[in-house]
Amino acid sequence: MDVFYTNTAEEAAAAGAAFLDEKSPGWRDWVDPTILAMSDEHMCVLGQLYGSYDNGLQALDLMDDAERSYALGFDSESSTLNDQRIQDLQTVWKKLVSTL
Repeated sequence: MDVFYTNTAEEAAAAGAAFLDEKSPGWRDWVDPTILAMSDEHMCVLGQLYGSYDNGLQALDLMDDAERSYALGFDSESSTLNDQRIQDLQTVWKKLVSTL
């Protein structure tokens, strides 16, 4: 089993936040935790930053790297995710954005 499948939502979102700090400084100012919805392609972290989940993947050069997107806590639509993972990611991202 690949390592990325074993990371927790907390580990994934922390890695994603660090990745965004590097690739999109100031990203926190553009994500509204009150409307954050990881199951919505426009209200997820990448959706709020780039207009849609797919636009975000493309802008961050992650379009063809589902494993990395998952490991960074961005993946909200992959069939590899279950409802609990999506909810966990949403909870963690909301906390991260609210406290940063």
